Amino acid sequence: MEHIRVKNISESDFETIIKKAGGSRVVADESMVSADFILNEAVIELKFIQEEGFEVSTRQAKIANLFRQYQPRIPVVTIKPEILDEADSRTYYNIIAGPIKTHVKKADKQLDKTAQRYEPKPVRVLVIVNLGYTALSPDEFKAICFKCVRNDTTKIDWLVCGGVYLHSDKFDSYLFSRFEPVPINLKCLFPSFDPLFKAWDKFVEDLATSLILEPNPEGQSRLPVLDIAFDIDGVRYVKAAPVVPSSMWPFGHGPRENTSQHANKCPPLSTTYATFSEENWQHFHKMFPHAPTLASTHQDHLKLCLQKETEHQDKLKPFVPVRVDFEEFKKWISKPECDWVFMDVAKFANELFISRIKATFNAAIDGKEMKVVPLEYVYLVVREVGQDKINDYCSIYYVSETPGFKHKELILENEKIFFEYGLALAATYAAKRNVGFLIYTKNNCG
Repeated sequence: MEHIRVKNISESDFETIIKKAGGSRVVADESMVSADFILNEAVIELKFIQEEGFEVSTRQAKIANLFRQYQPRIPVVTIKPEILDEADSRTYYNIIAGPIKTHVKKADKQLDKTAQRYEPKPVRVLVIVNLGYTALSPDEFKAICFKCVRNDTTKIDWLVCGGVYLHSDKFDSYLFSRFEPVPINLKCLFPSFDPLFKAWDKFVEDLATSLILEPNPEGQSRLPVLDIAFDIDGVRYVKAAPVVPSSMWPFGHGPRENTSQHANKCPPLSTTYATFSEENWQHFHKMFPHAPTLASTHQDHLKLCLQKETEHQDKLKPFVPVRVDFEEFKKWISKPECDWVFMDVAKFANELFISRIKATFNAAIDGKEMKVVPLEYVYLVVREVGQDKINDYCSIYYVSETPGFKHKELILENEKIFFEYGLALAATYAAKRNVGFLIYTKNNCG
């Protein structure tokens, strides 16, 4: 299912808005520095912020350096300005103000040059509309624009901050706009803002209607506000999109995206290894006297198993010894004894493993709903980041609550895997340790 898209706003669209408000385009020679429109007492320069500021690599590096110090040693760093102290907050907004500052400085000159051609001197108005800098909320955008105008210009009397914001989870969609006047020079009045706002409001109303009735081609439209993510030195940095509220779903919001390579198919979870009690080893060794796994004695077989487990280093595909019973194997296999090969034993061990992890997976308990704590369990902690599961990461622990032997052992820490994959992997470790309980906790990290 594809995301719904919103039509791009063009300068000609805004010219139509200006005309409906009673204004017109400024007539100027191509060689002249000029603002765009005149509306009664005001000259207006229009600026669209269309670039996603977080896509610039130099800016990404600065943002990463800033937020990494607040969230060290984890593979996914959330870009949440509210966690910054006052000094770092100023640094952050200075970093991301770049695209806006450039437009504001240029508008300052255009408005001043244009105003000088009129008597009496018109009010100089900058209309700046956010069409693509989705990393900024409307309030952040307004605050940065205001700061840039106040600090970097002297020839702008009024600022109007606009934007059209589409939020969608593919099931529910919301389109809303901002068009807010901000007086800079309190000596100047801008009464024509009222008809301008009415014309803008009608334009947005028509835009919302077209969202449903006229699907927009990709080249003429843009996506809703989505997670923004980038990777630097193996660490992922995520500016999460706001959650889209919904009455359709039990948790008040739709399902999250999953663009992970493992979204539709779980990768191999383990390397299984058939192992035996001494009695069963004797039965199998009689059947398969030359099988390398069985070795020449039961003790050697156990040593070989321990050696292979020691050599195995892949924590996302752990080594799992599986005890196989000879009588159970005979009941399971469906071909004559003369056709048995040792690979059949390995297949049986693998099926035993799969049935165990399925049972543990399906019986997993949400830690928030747990009423009785078992004496031992495998514990999965999932940290969910943004609206795409590709950003999530997990840790797995073995926990003993046995009196006198209480401890919490880290098995796997901060691996970039999502909940369902993490739960299957935790069930694998439960099978490896012969633990019957699997408990999980999900934490929303932004």
